[in-house]
Parts: sequence; structure tokens; C-alpha cells
Amino acid sequence: MDSLRLAIAALQDSFLALEAVNAHAYHAGYQAALGRYQDLSDRYVAELRKPRIGLGGSIGMIAAAGAGFIVARAIHE
Repeated sequence: MDSLRLAIAALQDSFLALEAVNAHAYHAGYQAALGRYQDLSDRYVAELRKPRIGLGGSIGMIAAAGAGFIVARAIHE
């Protein structure tokens, strides 16, 4: 009976140790994932804050509108 109680106590101790190791591993994984998420979020916000004014598209659109206007006047005349 005493040996059975000692075996149960040893198993309970090893179970508690495994729970502690599991909790530590979960916490470490969570912290790593949270750190990566925050880094990615910061980089995304920084990218959104960059000015995005492109003259290439505007100049092309103005040139196309001008060409359309010239062609329309030539056909209309």
C-alpha cells in the first residue's frame, strides 16, 4: 500500500512538472506570435502612412484625354 501511495505521489509530481513545462511552452509560443504580429502590424501601418501620389498615372490620363479631345474635334469638323 505504501509503495502504491509513493508511486501515485511520484506520478502526480511528474504530471505537475509536465503541466508547468506545457504552460511555459504555450506562453513562449504565444509571446513569439504576438511579437511577430505586432512587428507586422507596425510595418503595415508605416507602409500605409507613406505618401502615395503618383504623377505617372495622372499624366497618362491627361494625355489620353487630350488625344481623345483632338480626335473628337478632328472627326467633328
